Amino acid sequence: LFPEPKHARVVNARLANGAISISASDWLHPTDRPVRGNTVCLYVSGGSADETRSLFDKLSRDAEVTNPLQQQPFGLYGALNDAFGVRWMFHAVSS
Repeated sequence: LFPEPKHARVVNARLANGAISISASDWLHPTDRPVRGNTVCLYVSGGSADETRSLFDKLSRDAEVTNPLQQQPFGLYGALNDAFGVRWMFHAVSS
């Protein structure tokens, strides 16, 4: 069971279309103060490495890139906080 303060929160939502999916969940970095936009994390996975790179590049404009998009042992991964403070994480299995 979740603690009482978490009962009114969205734990996770997922949209899928073919190989690409977008998941959303509550998120707030422990040292951040909640402001509009920074209390959710969007996770984009699937699709090709080229599609992932293209989306990452577009969303990284005016963003704080916290993890540059690069190959990891588990696939291509990167993360950023966009211009509105929304957290995005990206993952593609292919390189």
